[in-house]
Amino acid sequence: MKMLEYTTREHSYITVKQSESGGQTATANVLQLTADSTYTYGINAPFYQWGRKDPMLASNGMGNIDKPYYDNQYTFTIIGGGVATNVAIMHPNIMYVNNSWSSNNSLEFWNKGNGVSTYNNNQVYKTIYSPSPTGFVEPKSAIFTGFTYSGANSASVSGFNVSGPLLLQVL
Repeated sequence: MKMLEYTTREHSYITVKQSESGGQTATANVLQLTADSTYTYGINAPFYQWGRKDPMLASNGMGNIDKPYYDNQYTFTIIGGGVATNVAIMHPNIMYVNNSWSSNNSLEFWNKGNGVSTYNNNQVYKTIYSPSPTGFVEPKSAIFTGFTYSGANSASVSGFNVSGPLLLQVL
């Protein structure tokens, strides 16, 4: 857990001078807030809803609290039902639940040309909806099947394909 605390009110001035346009300058005043501006945060990361290109807003790591971001006009919301892809793109702060967020349910959102819904080692091709950085793709769907003896999900520790002590971290 980390805490940012501002204990004094300070002004900083930043001046930018263009090398072109006759050397025009502009100055900005940056105000650092006082002690009433305390922000505490823990471990956090954005979460992805399968097939969506934008992550859900990250928690601040201190419970079910949205992490502040550049434009706090949107808050994390959960709504039932699937919507069109363009609606989900326009509202990255809304998690659509039930069977799927998408009214389309395409297998191609994160893998162009994919028509297989079972675990497989087929080549994965990047799409415009992929959250992976340029040059990367999501893993093949069979990538984690070796973690269990059955190759499927397991709710029992005895189903995990591991050796040695099994340590589970509870956050």
